[in-house]
Amino acid sequence: MQEIQYYLDKEIIIASDDVADLMVGGSINTQNVASFLKGLELNFPVTVIERDSVIIISYRERRDAGATASGLAIIL
Repeated sequence: MQEIQYYLDKEIIIASDDVADLMVGGSINTQNVASFLKGLELNFPVTVIERDSVIIISYRERRDAGATASGLAIIL
């Protein structure tokens, strides 16, 4: 997230240790960071909320409680 922060004019806030512990890798189109953030919500148990000056990424329980997304990579 530190690398993504460089391309945004908003502060990224990681709301919990559960989010901070997720492993995310891949290529990011720096011209379309919004697509990456949407991909996070689609592929990981997180919710992304954008406010005026911040982006808050919080953990949400997965519907299939036994599954884990920690090994997934997003390439956008």
